[in-house]
Amino acid sequence: MSRVQDDIQRFYNFAMEKIQTSQDMYSIEDLFELWHDDTAPEPYSEDDVQAILASYRDVKNGVVGTEIDKFMNELASDNDLRD
Repeated sequence: MSRVQDDIQRFYNFAMEKIQTSQDMYSIEDLFELWHDDTAPEPYSEDDVQAILASYRDVKNGVVGTEIDKFMNELASDNDLRD
């Protein structure tokens, strides 16, 4: 199933549950807004923000981290992932 089909199915399930379990009358727009609010991603935590800011400061100060090839080799070596 495609992502669009999955979203439509989830919206349908959400809407049907609201209609069946509530005395309120909802328009399709009301249901979509409720569903959208219910499925919105959580805001970043303070720890996430601080980690992003620290990374930004590192890059600004010339600390660019480990090159991807070196990182991948170390990851493979540390986890016995060699061919």
